[in-house]
Amino acid sequence: MLRYFLLIVIFLLVCIDSLAQNIEKPEIKQAKIRGDGNLTDNDNFIIGIRNKDDPRADNFSFFYYGVDRKGNVTDYSVYKVYQDRNSTSPVYLQEKIVVEVKNYDGIINESTNAYNIILLVDEKIFFNGEVLESGSVASGGVVVYTNEKLYYNGQKIQSGTKVLNGVIING
Repeated sequence: MLRYFLLIVIFLLVCIDSLAQNIEKPEIKQAKIRGDGNLTDNDNFIIGIRNKDDPRADNFSFFYYGVDRKGNVTDYSVYKVYQDRNSTSPVYLQEKIVVEVKNYDGIINESTNAYNIILLVDEKIFFNGEVLESGSVASGGVVVYTNEKLYYNGQKIQSGTKVLNGVIING
């Protein structure tokens, strides 16, 4: 009986850990607001236009429509901007309130069929049907993704490189 209880507890702990990894935390960072009130990113592209009609807005929270690189504007608020309460100076934070859930089933299937090929999609490493963290071992070598570059055993590679037993087969 005790053995079954321990087995169930271990199973639940593994399931909870895997569920916790799939929950995305809200993206909160310091807001960059132009003089005309538009929200910008680090490259000074407009990513948000103020939504004055959002019913959640008040004197302390502002909501913004989302704008993509092509200039398409969403029909709903994507960002919430508010003052950082922990700061004594006027520092504004932007929180992405619409989290894009990406489905990687297609790339995982492709990775399963492309045996021993390292694939990089959306800054995620896929290898033999699994998602690897940077610094993981793949077929006898270490795969690292840093500064938007992919490395295998210290050698720079590209997505789609085949590896076997720590050796790059093609690249």
